[in-house]
Amino acid sequence: MTAPDPTSTAPTTTAPTSTAPTSPASSSARTLGIVSIVMGVLGFLLVPIVFGAIGIVCGAIAARKGERLGKIGLFVSLAGVVLWIVLGALLSN
Repeated sequence: MTAPDPTSTAPTTTAPTSTAPTSPASSSARTLGIVSIVMGVLGFLLVPIVFGAIGIVCGAIAARKGERLGKIGLFVSLAGVVLWIVLGALLSN
């Protein structure tokens, strides 16, 4: 038996890697989705009219571009605004 020659130039196989860059549109939609989630959470805690409105707008834009995080952020922002409206109505009576 002979040992394999370490200097041979036998072809080696490597797993293909995806190096497709993300498009700027998808990157900006993802950023808007994250911003809408953060604004929605801040709307729960602080001023829902300001942060909730920003979250709703950013979430709607991101969702329209097809970003899943935009839909989540839109839901969180809307839930925060509705919650504060209901709490405001209950506490004002």
